[in-house]
Amino acid sequence: MHPLIREAIDNSPLRDGPAPVHLDAGLIRLGGDVGRPITQAVSRALYELHPDVDGIAYWSRIDPSERCWAIYGHVPVDVSITDLSAENPLHRRAVQEVADLLGVPLPPVWR
Repeated sequence: MHPLIREAIDNSPLRDGPAPVHLDAGLIRLGGDVGRPITQAVSRALYELHPDVDGIAYWSRIDPSERCWAIYGHVPVDVSITDLSAENPLHRRAVQEVADLLGVPLPPVWR
């Protein structure tokens, strides 16, 4: 195991458990103050071992069907901004899903 990862695990509350902690999918998906330093160490270790890689793809811990991407800082990123339109069915559906998720009422034009 990469020293950065071992150090992150050893500095976490997990070190106090009855069994040694090994890096696995469960540990990678652990969130919050315990899991975040470990996933950051994994990202840093991969960056050091493979500097030609531009980022990491991983499955969301919240929605296992959702693919997420972590892009390293050296990667140029182009951003285009598109105004949302209630006339666009894709935009309308996206806005409705977010509003439902957050419990935000929408004006009539977006319903």
